[in-house]
Amino acid sequence: MPRVKFKLLMKYRDLVGKPEVEVEVPEKATVKEALENLITQYPSLKGIESDNGLVLLRKGKGVNLEDLVEDADEISVLHSVGGG
Repeated sequence: MPRVKFKLLMKYRDLVGKPEVEVEVPEKATVKEALENLITQYPSLKGIESDNGLVLLRKGKGVNLEDLVEDADEISVLHSVGGG
């Protein structure tokens, strides 16, 4: 099974207590499915998929929940920072 590594930053790292975690996903899984597997493994993250400030990055570029993941993908999970 493919594996996706999530790099957890800011409040998400605090919720899990680790900076990185890996989850298994089925073949041709979407980012949303990988995120759901992450939440199943770490219930403290429940509800992050509807967090208005959620930012998901792969190779420094934003990804959509419908995008497909590949084996060994690394997805950074962070919260947008506001300012002026």
